[in-house]
Amino acid sequence: MNKNELRGEFSICKDLNKQFDKNKLGLKGFAKYDNLLLVQFAREQEKRYGEPLYSKETGYLQNKLEGVGQELRTIRKEGDRSEDDEVTKLSKELKNEDDISDTLLRIYDYLLKNWDLVYSLQATYSVLSELTDIRGNWKSNSRDKRAYYKILRFVEDEKNMDFIGK
Repeated sequence: MNKNELRGEFSICKDLNKQFDKNKLGLKGFAKYDNLLLVQFAREQEKRYGEPLYSKETGYLQNKLEGVGQELRTIRKEGDRSEDDEVTKLSKELKNEDDISDTLLRIYDYLLKNWDLVYSLQATYSVLSELTDIRGNWKSNSRDKRAYYKILRFVEDEKNMDFIGK
């Protein structure tokens, strides 16, 4: 990590967006890697630094989120419509709320709650990529950037070991 990145020229949010975007480029509907640590970190950043967010186009995010809900129903092979209810509620909030910052946080929570089933889906990383794209940026300090780089190194080591073996 160089000093320019620590001083502020580097955006954690934009880099996470690139990480999630790259990860969705797997094969046959599956992502390349399990990025749980990056998702948890993004959620924490959103919780800490997510300021009110108004008037954003969320149609693409809504579609991708509904895709994750649909994939979950398929994986579970149940008649349980609770996924529909949760996804529908989040989609409506994205469409109807003036400030969508709380909804973005709840989408992270939804993904993390279902992580054991959605970690390998391309649709999951499409949602994550869109979440960081919509946010645009978070205020981050040097400590956050160092923590992010530490997680990135760990994730890169995991990738080198082909940890999830796809």
